[in-house]
Amino acid sequence: MSIPKINKQIKLYEEAEEPYISKGAGYEIPDRIMGKDNVVLAGHDYPELLEDLDQIEMGDKMFVLENNQVFMFEVNSIFKAEEKNVHDLKQIRENQKEPMLTVYTCFGGQNTPIRTVVQAKLVNQEMYQPDNQAMKELFSIKTN
Repeated sequence: MSIPKINKQIKLYEEAEEPYISKGAGYEIPDRIMGKDNVVLAGHDYPELLEDLDQIEMGDKMFVLENNQVFMFEVNSIFKAEEKNVHDLKQIRENQKEPMLTVYTCFGGQNTPIRTVVQAKLVNQEMYQPDNQAMKELFSIKTN
């Protein structure tokens, strides 16, 4: 996953559990399909991961490279959620009729009850083009 606004390229893992979320972000609901469902990703607020997620603004772009497809999402919702509030958690994890990406992390340090939640709608999907320099840079893919 690439989030240019905060200059992050984050590896995605199949599960949103340790040790994966200490190294990247994990799929919280593994059976969701990128580009068709609300795909929910969770990760720690470590400096090298999602610590700066609260700096995202409406309209910012997030990109996911999966199965040789580049999915471009545009942020359309940003909010804080209480971890223990069942309604908030349901809202975060609920599947939508439109394809979207939901990314969340702790707000204010580890083990806090507040989550920063960023949701984004799918605006483009295209094949990954290995010769496209912009795509290589977006995902920090080196050719040498």
